[in-house]
Amino acid sequence: MFLHLKGREIISLPIIDKSVGREIGEVKSIVYDAKEKKLKALIIQDGGWLWGKNLIHLEDIDNIGRDAVIVSSLDVVVSTSDDNDADRLCHKGSSLIGNKVITNSGNDYGVIEDIVVESNSGSIVGLEISNGLLADLIEGRTTIKYPNDITYGEDALIVNEEIIIEKP
Repeated sequence: MFLHLKGREIISLPIIDKSVGREIGEVKSIVYDAKEKKLKALIIQDGGWLWGKNLIHLEDIDNIGRDAVIVSSLDVVVSTSDDNDADRLCHKGSSLIGNKVITNSGNDYGVIEDIVVESNSGSIVGLEISNGLLADLIEGRTTIKYPNDITYGEDALIVNEEIIIEKP
């Protein structure tokens, strides 16, 4: 089953070690690569007093469900202090959140508030767009399919005018 989850729906999910049926932490934040359109890892809060960040790479996650993240064992948790690649992932700065979406013709489409992820593959399949608090309350936020033809800028994403609109 293909489940589409918003980034904020993944954050705070418990992470379950299926080998012992025990919760080993919860998702603190997500790490993704906007250009690859892919979730890369989940940063976890383990409830302990460990210094630094711990994460689980996407390929080590068995499943991301609506109510929990399932992993095979505690061994998949990686400390960023022990893994240069993990540390690089955490500091990559690939955030789309807060960027404007502007069309090729110069129309401001709104601000990216969240990403939509396909849980099985980790692919980013959509972007949730806000047109301001009042418009969000009256009309709801808009979700667009993740554009294929996109230009990544420092302050904005430039997309074709023909983006597909999906209302909630």
